[in-house]
Amino acid sequence: MMRIGFICSEYPPDRAGGIGSFTYDLAHKLAEHGHQIWVIGLSDRDARENDGPIHIRRIRRAARQQHTYLEAFRDRWRLSRVARQIANQQALDVIEAPEYNGEAAFFHFPKRTRCKLLTRYHGGCTSYAAMKGMNGSRLSRYFEGRTIKSADYRISVSRFIEEYTRKSFGKEGRADITIPNFVDTEIFAPVPGMVRDPHLILFLGKVSVNKGAPQLFAALPEIFRQNESAWVELIGPDSYDGPGGTSLLSHLMGQLDSRWRQRIVYRGAVKREEVQTLYRQAGCCVFPSIAESFCIAAIEAMACAAAVVVSPIIADGEAVIDGESGYICDPQDRQLLSQRMLWLLEHQESARQLGLRARERVIERFSLPTVVRQNEEFYQKCVLQEQIR
Repeated sequence: MMRIGFICSEYPPDRAGGIGSFTYDLAHKLAEHGHQIWVIGLSDRDARENDGPIHIRRIRRAARQQHTYLEAFRDRWRLSRVARQIANQQALDVIEAPEYNGEAAFFHFPKRTRCKLLTRYHGGCTSYAAMKGMNGSRLSRYFEGRTIKSADYRISVSRFIEEYTRKSFGKEGRADITIPNFVDTEIFAPVPGMVRDPHLILFLGKVSVNKGAPQLFAALPEIFRQNESAWVELIGPDSYDGPGGTSLLSHLMGQLDSRWRQRIVYRGAVKREEVQTLYRQAGCCVFPSIAESFCIAAIEAMACAAAVVVSPIIADGEAVIDGESGYICDPQDRQLLSQRMLWLLEHQESARQLGLRARERVIERFSLPTVVRQNEEFYQKCVLQEQIR
Protein backbone atom coordinates (compact mmCIF):
# COMPACT_ATOMS: atom_id res chain seq x y z
CA MET A 1 0.00 0.00 0.00
CA MET A 2 1.29 3.44 -0.94
CA ARG A 3 0.35 6.95 0.15
CA ILE A 4 0.03 9.03 -3.00
CA GLY A 5 -0.63 12.72 -3.56
CA PHE A 6 -1.81 14.47 -6.72
CA ILE A 7 -1.44 18.16 -7.52
CA CYS A 8 -4.55 18.99 -9.52
CA SER A 9 -6.46 22.26 -9.76
CA GLU A 10 -9.05 20.77 -12.14
CA TYR A 11 -10.28 17.99 -9.86
CA PRO A 12 -14.08 17.75 -10.25
CA PRO A 13 -16.18 19.70 -9.82
CA ASP A 14 -13.67 22.58 -9.93
CA ARG A 15 -12.94 23.74 -13.51
CA ALA A 16 -13.23 20.17 -14.73
CA GLY A 17 -10.89 19.51 -17.63
CA GLY A 18 -8.88 16.68 -19.16
CA ILE A 19 -6.27 16.57 -16.39
CA GLY A 20 -9.01 16.72 -13.77
CA SER A 21 -10.89 13.79 -15.30
CA PHE A 22 -7.67 11.80 -15.62
CA THR A 23 -6.74 12.46 -11.98
CA TYR A 24 -10.24 11.61 -10.77
CA ASP A 25 -10.31 8.24 -12.54
CA LEU A 26 -6.75 7.26 -11.60
CA ALA A 27 -7.14 8.36 -7.97
CA HIS A 28 -10.32 6.34 -7.49
CA LYS A 29 -8.87 3.22 -9.13
CA LEU A 30 -5.75 3.44 -6.97
CA ALA A 31 -7.95 3.84 -3.89
CA GLU A 32 -9.87 0.70 -4.90
CA HIS A 33 -6.52 -1.10 -4.90
CA GLY A 34 -5.95 -0.12 -1.28
CA HIS A 35 -3.74 2.96 -1.70
CA GLN A 36 -4.38 6.14 0.28
CA ILE A 37 -4.88 9.22 -1.89
CA TRP A 38 -4.67 12.97 -1.36
CA VAL A 39 -5.47 15.64 -3.97
CA ILE A 40 -4.16 19.18 -3.47
CA GLY A 41 -4.95 22.04 -5.82
CA LEU A 42 -5.75 25.71 -6.32
CA SER A 43 -9.41 26.64 -6.26
CA ASP A 44 -11.84 29.52 -5.93
CA ARG A 45 -12.29 28.57 -2.28
CA ASP A 46 -10.45 27.10 0.69
CA ALA A 47 -11.79 23.66 1.53
CA ARG A 48 -11.00 20.31 3.12
CA GLU A 49 -13.21 17.65 1.57
CA ASN A 50 -13.55 13.94 1.03
CA ASP A 51 -14.62 12.41 -2.27
CA GLY A 52 -15.32 8.91 -1.02
CA PRO A 53 -11.87 7.58 -0.06
CA ILE A 54 -10.05 10.57 -1.62
CA HIS A 55 -8.83 13.35 0.70
CA ILE A 56 -9.03 16.77 -0.98
CA ARG A 57 -7.37 20.03 0.02
CA ARG A 58 -8.36 23.07 -2.02
CA ILE A 59 -6.38 26.31 -1.65
CA ARG A 60 -7.91 29.64 -2.58
CA ARG A 61 -6.19 31.24 -5.54
CA ALA A 62 -6.00 34.95 -6.25
CA ALA A 63 -9.15 36.35 -7.85
CA ARG A 64 -8.87 36.51 -11.62
CA GLN A 65 -9.27 40.30 -11.74
CA GLN A 66 -6.36 40.58 -9.29
CA HIS A 67 -4.18 37.96 -10.97
CA THR A 68 -0.81 39.59 -11.66
CA TYR A 69 2.60 38.02 -12.15
CA LEU A 70 3.15 38.43 -8.43
CA GLU A 71 -0.07 36.59 -7.60
CA ALA A 72 0.90 33.76 -9.96
CA PHE A 73 4.08 33.32 -7.91
CA ARG A 74 2.19 33.57 -4.62
CA ASP A 75 -0.40 30.99 -5.68
CA ARG A 76 2.29 28.45 -6.52
CA TRP A 77 4.21 29.19 -3.36
CA ARG A 78 1.11 28.66 -1.19
CA LEU A 79 0.35 25.44 -3.05
CA SER A 80 3.87 24.10 -2.54
CA ARG A 81 3.85 25.01 1.15
CA VAL A 82 0.57 23.20 1.83
CA ALA A 83 1.64 20.19 -0.26
CA ARG A 84 4.90 19.89 1.71
CA GLN A 85 2.96 20.04 4.98
CA ILE A 86 0.60 17.27 3.85
CA ALA A 87 3.51 15.19 2.51
CA ASN A 88 5.26 15.40 5.88
CA GLN A 89 2.18 14.96 8.08
CA GLN A 90 0.76 12.05 6.08
CA ALA A 91 4.11 10.46 5.21
CA LEU A 92 3.35 10.46 1.49
CA ASP A 93 5.49 8.25 -0.71
CA VAL A 94 5.04 10.23 -3.93
CA ILE A 95 3.33 13.37 -5.17
CA GLU A 96 2.44 13.64 -8.84
CA ALA A 97 2.00 16.99 -10.61
CA PRO A 98 1.26 17.85 -14.24
CA GLU A 99 3.83 19.94 -16.06
CA TYR A 100 0.95 21.98 -17.52
CA ASN A 101 0.92 25.50 -16.08
CA GLY A 102 3.82 24.68 -13.77
CA GLU A 103 1.90 24.64 -10.51
CA ALA A 104 4.65 22.59 -8.84
CA ALA A 105 7.30 25.18 -9.74
CA PHE A 106 8.35 25.74 -6.12
CA PHE A 107 8.32 22.19 -4.80
CA HIS A 108 11.65 21.67 -3.09
CA PHE A 109 11.60 18.64 -0.82
CA PRO A 110 14.73 18.28 1.30
CA LYS A 111 16.83 15.27 0.34
CA ARG A 112 16.00 13.58 3.65
CA THR A 113 12.29 13.70 2.78
CA ARG A 114 10.92 10.31 1.76
CA CYS A 115 8.31 11.84 -0.57
CA LYS A 116 9.36 12.07 -4.21
CA LEU A 117 7.94 14.40 -6.84
CA LEU A 118 6.74 12.94 -10.14
CA THR A 119 5.83 15.14 -13.09
CA ARG A 120 3.52 13.84 -15.79
CA TYR A 121 3.65 15.38 -19.26
CA HIS A 122 0.06 15.95 -20.36
CA GLY A 123 1.11 18.68 -22.77
CA GLY A 124 2.25 22.01 -21.36
CA CYS A 125 1.70 25.52 -22.68
CA THR A 126 5.32 25.67 -23.81
CA SER A 127 5.15 22.39 -25.74
CA TYR A 128 1.95 23.37 -27.51
CA ALA A 129 3.45 26.71 -28.49
CA ALA A 130 6.47 24.87 -29.92
CA MET A 131 4.16 22.64 -31.98
CA LYS A 132 2.73 25.78 -33.57
CA GLY A 133 6.17 27.29 -34.13
CA MET A 134 5.55 29.99 -31.51
CA ASN A 135 7.56 31.09 -28.48
CA GLY A 136 4.69 31.06 -26.01
CA SER A 137 4.45 32.79 -22.65
CA ARG A 138 7.76 33.37 -20.88
CA LEU A 139 6.02 33.04 -17.51
CA SER A 140 4.50 29.66 -18.45
CA ARG A 141 7.88 28.51 -19.70
CA TYR A 142 9.49 29.54 -16.42
CA PHE A 143 6.92 27.77 -14.24
CA GLU A 144 6.80 24.64 -16.39
CA GLY A 145 10.58 24.50 -16.63
CA ARG A 146 10.95 24.69 -12.86
CA THR A 147 8.33 21.99 -12.38
CA ILE A 148 10.15 19.65 -14.75
CA LYS A 149 13.55 20.43 -13.23
CA SER A 150 12.28 19.87 -9.67
CA ALA A 151 10.89 16.40 -10.43
CA ASP A 152 12.64 13.28 -9.22
CA TYR A 153 10.92 11.23 -11.93
CA ARG A 154 9.05 12.11 -15.13
CA ILE A 155 6.21 10.35 -16.95
CA SER A 156 4.93 11.20 -20.43
CA VAL A 157 1.52 10.25 -21.82
CA SER A 158 2.99 9.85 -25.32
CA ARG A 159 6.33 9.79 -27.09
CA PHE A 160 5.17 12.72 -29.20
CA ILE A 161 4.67 15.07 -26.25
CA GLU A 162 7.96 13.95 -24.70
CA GLU A 163 9.75 14.85 -27.92
CA TYR A 164 8.39 18.40 -27.84
CA THR A 165 9.09 18.71 -24.11
CA ARG A 166 12.73 17.74 -24.73
CA LYS A 167 12.91 20.22 -27.61
CA SER A 168 11.61 22.94 -25.31
CA PHE A 169 13.56 22.13 -22.13
CA GLY A 170 16.56 20.12 -23.25
CA LYS A 171 17.83 16.96 -21.58
CA GLU A 172 15.94 17.75 -18.36
CA GLY A 173 12.73 17.17 -20.32
CA ARG A 174 13.53 13.50 -20.97
CA ALA A 175 10.87 11.22 -19.50
CA ASP A 176 11.77 8.15 -17.46
CA ILE A 177 8.80 6.24 -18.86
CA THR A 178 5.85 6.61 -21.23
CA ILE A 179 2.50 5.56 -19.77
CA PRO A 180 -0.52 6.37 -21.95
CA ASN A 181 -3.85 7.64 -20.74
CA PHE A 182 -6.59 5.07 -20.34
CA VAL A 183 -10.19 4.40 -21.22
CA ASP A 184 -12.80 2.36 -19.39
CA THR A 185 -13.48 -0.36 -21.96
CA GLU A 186 -16.54 -1.54 -20.05
CA ILE A 187 -18.23 1.86 -20.44
CA PHE A 188 -16.86 2.60 -23.91
CA ALA A 189 -17.88 -0.58 -25.68
CA PRO A 190 -20.00 -1.64 -28.66
CA VAL A 191 -23.62 -2.56 -28.02
CA PRO A 192 -24.95 -5.70 -29.72
CA GLY A 193 -27.58 -4.93 -32.32
CA MET A 194 -26.77 -1.22 -32.68
CA VAL A 195 -26.67 -0.32 -36.39
CA ARG A 196 -24.13 2.17 -37.68
CA ASP A 197 -25.08 4.97 -40.06
CA PRO A 198 -22.96 4.26 -43.16
CA HIS A 199 -23.10 7.93 -44.15
CA LEU A 200 -22.09 9.56 -40.84
CA ILE A 201 -18.60 11.01 -40.26
CA LEU A 202 -18.07 11.94 -36.61
CA PHE A 203 -15.59 14.61 -35.47
CA LEU A 204 -15.26 14.84 -31.70
CA GLY A 205 -13.08 17.53 -30.19
CA LYS A 206 -12.76 21.27 -29.99
CA VAL A 207 -13.33 22.97 -33.34
CA SER A 208 -9.83 24.40 -33.31
CA VAL A 209 -6.61 24.61 -35.29
CA ASN A 210 -4.89 22.14 -32.94
CA LYS A 211 -7.61 19.54 -33.51
CA GLY A 212 -7.28 19.85 -37.30
CA ALA A 213 -10.71 21.36 -37.98
CA PRO A 214 -9.45 23.39 -41.01
CA GLN A 215 -7.95 20.23 -42.53
CA LEU A 216 -11.23 18.34 -42.06
CA PHE A 217 -13.24 21.12 -43.72
CA ALA A 218 -10.76 21.22 -46.60
CA ALA A 219 -11.44 17.52 -47.26
CA LEU A 220 -15.23 17.70 -47.05
CA PRO A 221 -16.14 19.07 -50.52
CA GLU A 222 -14.57 16.02 -52.21
CA ILE A 223 -16.44 13.69 -49.85
CA PHE A 224 -19.75 15.44 -50.46
CA ARG A 225 -19.24 15.38 -54.23
CA GLN A 226 -18.55 11.65 -54.32
CA ASN A 227 -21.06 10.52 -51.70
CA GLU A 228 -24.40 12.30 -51.93
CA SER A 229 -25.59 10.90 -48.61
CA ALA A 230 -22.48 11.62 -46.50
CA TRP A 231 -22.89 14.04 -43.62
CA VAL A 232 -20.76 15.22 -40.70
CA GLU A 233 -21.53 15.66 -37.04
CA LEU A 234 -19.27 17.96 -35.02
CA ILE A 235 -19.17 17.37 -31.26
CA GLY A 236 -17.24 19.76 -29.05
CA PRO A 237 -16.91 23.47 -28.29
CA ASP A 238 -16.05 26.12 -30.86
CA SER A 239 -12.81 28.10 -30.61
CA TYR A 240 -11.64 31.61 -31.38
CA ASP A 241 -8.97 30.46 -33.82
CA GLY A 242 -10.65 32.26 -36.71
CA PRO A 243 -9.23 35.45 -38.29
CA GLY A 244 -8.79 38.17 -35.70
CA GLY A 245 -9.80 35.90 -32.84
CA THR A 246 -13.25 35.14 -34.25
CA SER A 247 -15.23 31.90 -34.27
CA LEU A 248 -13.34 29.26 -36.26
CA LEU A 249 -16.53 27.31 -36.96
CA SER A 250 -18.24 30.35 -38.48
CA HIS A 251 -15.13 31.06 -40.56
CA LEU A 252 -14.91 27.49 -41.89
CA MET A 253 -18.64 27.25 -42.60
CA GLY A 254 -18.44 30.56 -44.44
CA GLN A 255 -15.73 29.20 -46.74
CA LEU A 256 -17.84 26.19 -47.77
CA ASP A 257 -20.13 26.19 -50.77
CA SER A 258 -23.67 26.86 -49.53
CA ARG A 259 -24.91 23.50 -50.85
CA TRP A 260 -22.57 21.63 -48.47
CA ARG A 261 -23.38 23.49 -45.26
CA GLN A 262 -26.67 21.71 -44.62
CA ARG A 263 -24.77 18.42 -44.46
CA ILE A 264 -22.80 19.55 -41.41
CA VAL A 265 -24.47 19.34 -38.00
CA TYR A 266 -22.82 21.14 -35.09
CA ARG A 267 -23.93 19.84 -31.69
CA GLY A 268 -21.44 21.54 -29.38
CA ALA A 269 -20.61 19.77 -26.11
CA VAL A 270 -22.77 16.77 -25.20
CA LYS A 271 -22.99 14.46 -22.18
CA ARG A 272 -20.63 11.53 -21.84
CA GLU A 273 -23.42 8.98 -22.32
CA GLU A 274 -24.41 10.59 -25.61
CA VAL A 275 -20.80 10.54 -26.81
CA GLN A 276 -20.75 6.77 -26.31
CA THR A 277 -23.88 6.41 -28.47
CA LEU A 278 -22.39 8.56 -31.21
CA TYR A 279 -19.21 6.46 -31.31
CA ARG A 280 -21.39 3.37 -31.78
CA GLN A 281 -23.47 4.96 -34.56
CA ALA A 282 -20.82 6.61 -36.73
CA GLY A 283 -19.79 5.11 -40.04
CA CYS A 284 -16.31 6.44 -39.28
CA CYS A 285 -14.65 8.82 -36.82
CA VAL A 286 -11.95 11.29 -37.82
CA PHE A 287 -9.28 12.86 -35.60
CA PRO A 288 -6.98 15.01 -37.82
CA SER A 289 -5.12 16.79 -35.00
CA ILE A 290 -1.94 18.72 -35.78
CA ALA A 291 -1.06 19.30 -32.08
CA GLU A 292 -2.10 16.78 -29.44
CA SER A 293 -0.49 15.23 -26.37
CA PHE A 294 -2.79 12.21 -26.25
CA CYS A 295 -6.17 12.01 -27.97
CA ILE A 296 -8.36 10.16 -25.51
CA ALA A 297 -11.39 10.67 -27.80
CA ALA A 298 -9.77 8.54 -30.51
CA ILE A 299 -9.10 5.75 -28.00
CA GLU A 300 -12.70 5.95 -26.75
CA ALA A 301 -13.99 5.65 -30.32
CA MET A 302 -11.76 2.63 -30.94
CA ALA A 303 -12.98 1.06 -27.70
CA CYS A 304 -16.51 1.36 -29.11
CA ALA A 305 -15.27 -0.53 -32.21
CA ALA A 306 -15.50 2.51 -34.47
CA ALA A 307 -13.35 2.72 -37.60
CA VAL A 308 -11.03 5.71 -37.20
CA VAL A 309 -8.89 7.97 -39.36
CA VAL A 310 -6.19 9.66 -37.28
CA SER A 311 -3.18 11.89 -37.79
CA PRO A 312 0.35 10.53 -37.20
CA ILE A 313 0.71 12.35 -33.87
CA ILE A 314 -2.35 10.55 -32.51
CA ALA A 315 -1.15 7.18 -33.78
CA ASP A 316 2.20 7.78 -32.03
CA GLY A 317 3.39 4.33 -33.07
CA GLU A 318 1.15 2.77 -30.40
CA ALA A 319 -2.53 3.64 -30.69
CA VAL A 320 -3.17 2.82 -34.36
CA ILE A 321 -1.49 0.42 -36.75
CA ASP A 322 -2.22 1.73 -40.24
CA GLY A 323 -4.64 -0.50 -42.10
CA GLU A 324 -5.00 -2.88 -39.15
CA SER A 325 -6.68 -0.96 -36.32
CA GLY A 326 -7.47 2.24 -38.21
CA TYR A 327 -6.02 4.52 -40.85
CA ILE A 328 -3.18 6.99 -40.33
CA CYS A 329 -3.27 10.01 -42.59
CA ASP A 330 -1.37 13.28 -42.80
CA PRO A 331 -4.15 15.86 -42.26
CA GLN A 332 -2.41 18.23 -44.68
CA ASP A 333 -3.06 15.73 -47.49
CA ARG A 334 -6.70 16.59 -48.07
CA GLN A 335 -7.06 14.15 -50.97
CA LEU A 336 -5.87 11.15 -48.95
CA LEU A 337 -7.89 12.28 -45.93
CA SER A 338 -11.09 12.40 -48.00
CA GLN A 339 -10.27 9.06 -49.68
CA ARG A 340 -9.82 7.28 -46.35
CA MET A 341 -13.13 8.52 -44.98
CA LEU A 342 -14.97 7.75 -48.22
CA TRP A 343 -13.55 4.22 -48.33
CA LEU A 344 -14.71 3.48 -44.79
CA LEU A 345 -18.21 4.79 -45.49
CA GLU A 346 -18.50 2.72 -48.67
CA HIS A 347 -17.01 -0.51 -47.25
CA GLN A 348 -18.87 -0.91 -43.97
CA GLU A 349 -18.06 -4.59 -43.44
CA SER A 350 -14.34 -3.85 -43.77
CA ALA A 351 -14.81 -0.86 -41.48
CA ARG A 352 -16.56 -3.11 -38.95
CA GLN A 353 -13.64 -5.55 -38.94
CA LEU A 354 -11.22 -2.63 -38.60
CA GLY A 355 -13.21 -1.39 -35.61
CA LEU A 356 -13.19 -4.78 -33.90
CA ARG A 357 -9.40 -4.98 -34.22
CA ALA A 358 -9.18 -1.43 -32.89
CA ARG A 359 -11.11 -2.43 -29.78
CA GLU A 360 -8.79 -5.41 -29.24
CA ARG A 361 -5.80 -3.09 -29.38
CA VAL A 362 -7.33 -0.67 -26.90
CA ILE A 363 -8.10 -3.47 -24.44
CA GLU A 364 -4.52 -4.70 -24.75
CA ARG A 365 -2.77 -1.34 -24.38
CA PHE A 366 -5.11 1.34 -23.03
CA SER A 367 -7.69 -0.34 -20.82
CA LEU A 368 -8.12 0.96 -17.28
CA PRO A 369 -6.72 -2.15 -15.52
CA THR A 370 -3.68 -2.27 -17.83
CA VAL A 371 -2.70 1.39 -17.44
CA VAL A 372 -3.48 1.63 -13.72
CA ARG A 373 -1.20 -1.36 -13.16
CA GLN A 374 1.58 0.36 -15.14
CA ASN A 375 1.23 3.45 -12.94
CA GLU A 376 1.27 1.40 -9.74
CA GLU A 377 4.39 -0.47 -10.84
CA PHE A 378 6.20 2.75 -11.69
CA TYR A 379 5.25 4.41 -8.39
CA GLN A 380 6.51 1.35 -6.52
CA LYS A 381 9.74 1.39 -8.51
CA CYS A 382 10.30 5.04 -7.56
CA VAL A 383 9.69 4.29 -3.88
CA LEU A 384 11.95 1.22 -3.88
CA GLN A 385 14.75 3.04 -5.69
CA GLU A 386 14.64 5.71 -3.03
CA GLN A 387 14.77 3.10 -0.27
CA ILE A 388 17.77 1.47 -1.96
CA ARG A 389 19.57 4.81 -2.02
